[in-house]
Amino acid sequence: MRASAGRCRPCCWDGRAGGWAAIGIATVTAPVLGGLLIHLQVPHMDWRLVFAINLPVGAAALWGLRLLPASRRGERTTLDLTGIGLAVAALALLVYPLAMGHSANWPWWTIAMICAAPVVMAVLVSHQLSRERAGGQPLLRLGLLRDPGFRAGLVVVTAFFAGVPPFFFFLSVYLQSGFGHSALVAGLAQLPFAAATGAGARWSARITPRLGRAVTAKVTGLLAASMLALAVTVAARGADVRPWDLAVPMVLGGLCFGVFTTTAFALILSRVPRDATGSASGLLTTVQQAAGSLGLTLGGTVFYLTMPAPPSTARPDSLRADHTTGFVQLLLYEAVVFSLACAGALLWARRESLPPAAHPTPKFADREDQEDRESV
Repeated sequence: MRASAGRCRPCCWDGRAGGWAAIGIATVTAPVLGGLLIHLQVPHMDWRLVFAINLPVGAAALWGLRLLPASRRGERTTLDLTGIGLAVAALALLVYPLAMGHSANWPWWTIAMICAAPVVMAVLVSHQLSRERAGGQPLLRLGLLRDPGFRAGLVVVTAFFAGVPPFFFFLSVYLQSGFGHSALVAGLAQLPFAAATGAGARWSARITPRLGRAVTAKVTGLLAASMLALAVTVAARGADVRPWDLAVPMVLGGLCFGVFTTTAFALILSRVPRDATGSASGLLTTVQQAAGSLGLTLGGTVFYLTMPAPPSTARPDSLRADHTTGFVQLLLYEAVVFSLACAGALLWARRESLPPAAHPTPKFADREDQEDRESV
């Protein structure tokens, strides 16, 4: 990850890049595991059993704390509790109404929460800047946003993850509510995407040098193409579609997803000084989650755009037709979102390929980190 983003050298993909790949793999395997847990049919639990996934994950995280390296030079870090509180409040004010607004028919309190979110976010920014000026340790190092390359990477990640959660969520809705498949079948239908994601993440170090500087643009473009292929398949098969009919386009999409999550985060973090890696990673995760919540809202609006309210449940053929139309619309939304991410990634790659004099070089707080960058 200490390599230049423009050169895309394989040394970029160290253990930290593998960590982001693990996040991507977890994102797409969760629906499969969720379907398996629901299929267990534990009494009085139903779909609530999916939250049991968090128990072993949380236990593993607590166990892994002892493996983290100690602070360098005996430095002590303090938690920015005020910043944490403001960040949680801002995200809650934004994410909750976006998640619940459509089903609740957008009551006044959802609009009020959305309007309050930017106000709390502004207070958070002011607090972070004042804490940094005072020599403290802010939750988010907003100075990172002065780097145009880092900003461009955040924009690409935002566009990309506005398409990821709605695809998996509404694929399950399409298969279960529209065609009556079980949660297990809906989860297994996503297995080709999940398996291909793991393969793409594993092979990314070899694939990326061959694709060159525009690797993120190329894989997001192919991901958009896979969504169009899925839309054509679903529309052509109609009521006769079977889960395995979607396998080939999903394998292509999974490979592209695996390469993107490994390379994009590695390239973004390669611009960050070592002492700001934690803050940059947190900012990336926050952007990813917020983009996913926004994408679910936009995707839900597109999916239910032409669907009767409530959906027709009396006739199975009408139910299949309504959900087929909705899912095709959703897939077209996915193609548009990933195309926007592709366009942003092309501009990002073009900027990184310019000579150093063509764009400003960010100032790094860590002298050792600056020397590493100059040696690449």
